[in-house]
Amino acid sequence: MAARMGKLFDVKVLLMGVYPQLPEIDAEGRKFGARMADDELRREEHALKDRAVKIESAVGIRPRIRIAVGDPAVALLEAAEEGAPERTLIALGSRGLDAVQRLRLGSVSTKVLHAAKGPVLVCPPPQS
Repeated sequence: MAARMGKLFDVKVLLMGVYPQLPEIDAEGRKFGARMADDELRREEHALKDRAVKIESAVGIRPRIRIAVGDPAVALLEAAEEGAPERTLIALGSRGLDAVQRLRLGSVSTKVLHAAKGPVLVCPPPQS
């Protein structure tokens, strides 16, 4: 949806993936080394590239991609600050948490809504 809006206004689109933190231990309990973390980031980059290609096929605009490590809300807000933040649309998904879950787990979309200087589009999770 955001890419379609971007195409209407002939603007750049950035598709971003953010890891809150890199895993230190894999599923089998082995410690991750720097190489394993790099491999995981490459897999994520590949997945983002595939998604960018699908967006380009559907919408006709190819998003740039970026991967960041850290607080997802902070990373999205920092990316928005690179341009004209008051005119930068931040689009993100919602996990559909209730109030208690948002309080316990934190909500990236809520943090972004409160801190963004420009418009925010929050897409709800798919209906099951």
